[in-house]
Amino acid sequence: MSYTDSVREQLYNVEIKNRCCIFAEYAAVRLCLSSNNDDFGKIIVSSKNQDYIKRLQFLCYKTQNFKPEIVTYLKKSKKTKEENMYYELELPQYKIKSEAGENFEAFSQKECCGKAFIRGLFMMRGTVTAPEVRSVHLESGFKSEELRDVAVEIMQSHGLNVKKGTRRDTFTYYIKDTDSVADFLSLIGAPKARFDFDNAKAMREINNQSNRAINADVANFDKVSISSSKHLAAIRFLFEHDMYDSLPRELKSVADIRMQYPDASLAVLCEKHVPQLSKAGLNHRLKKIIQIAEDAEKNLF
Repeated sequence: MSYTDSVREQLYNVEIKNRCCIFAEYAAVRLCLSSNNDDFGKIIVSSKNQDYIKRLQFLCYKTQNFKPEIVTYLKKSKKTKEENMYYELELPQYKIKSEAGENFEAFSQKECCGKAFIRGLFMMRGTVTAPEVRSVHLESGFKSEELRDVAVEIMQSHGLNVKKGTRRDTFTYYIKDTDSVADFLSLIGAPKARFDFDNAKAMREINNQSNRAINADVANFDKVSISSSKHLAAIRFLFEHDMYDSLPRELKSVADIRMQYPDASLAVLCEKHVPQLSKAGLNHRLKKIIQIAEDAEKNLF
């Protein structure tokens, strides 16, 4: 089962509290099943998903006062040769009805009906990527530009960052940011899916923080390694040219500590030095050793 299918399963079982919202969701379903916005004749719908068929049966009964019979039958797959159970019903001729008017645009005028309307549209035509995917994408496509625009208007009225698009002869809307996808799923009545997206976002933020901390540690280690190599190279030069013993006592003590702890940071060297030094003081002495070595090298060559 795809993630989109799991979201739809939640929508098939959403409780509709207001009667007007039943009309809104059913109108969305019939619009998606029709070839155009005016053709609502009888139509046979079949699916392997029993919950989907039962949802259509419920909506039809509450809206048209007619409960179509669900027929079951086995159908063999051409690819796998396996037999699967299918569920089928025939929806009767239909005319859009609502409290606000006889056209589907009327469902955008009432907040609760607007939510039910876009739930029906997504239930029929929507897709959404799994929350673990970094490039989140939610989309629905329709043959009618007018229908797409009404859906976008409803979503924008709820503050969703939704965009319009076209693909061949299909008019689409899509959402690409995680927060708007999560808000959309809440809006249409899929709280578990909303939780999945919130949880995935939290995990990504934790991983990002962890990666930043690791990168900072690596950068600090590289910085310490570079500084240490410069210190040790200068001290080694002074040893090789019999200049080490001529260093002032305060510089020699710092050089001894650095040779004893070649990979240590300045903070650790400060603690090891007796008496303890500040980082600024110790760093100043190490730079002085480097300068002495560089000056001596210039004089030699």
